[in-house]
Amino acid sequence: LERAVIPLGRRVQPDEIAAAALFLLSDLSSAITGQTLVLDGGALAKPGFLDEDDVPVFVTDKSLRDRMRASKTRPTR
Repeated sequence: LERAVIPLGRRVQPDEIAAAALFLLSDLSSAITGQTLVLDGGALAKPGFLDEDDVPVFVTDKSLRDRMRASKTRPTR
């Protein structure tokens, strides 16, 4: 399920959160002000109802899922 919800494919690890905190505490972040740093593996950027192929998880019909995947990858003219 995490692969379907989180584009990174996994939850953010504690050491990754610590690294971001250390960056914000360091002089390297001296020009950063008034920002929100979201450490969620991209979950907020991708709707939670899409799977890894960007097909809604509630579509259970295999032929429909295959058609939806195919229409997404078809080149546009």
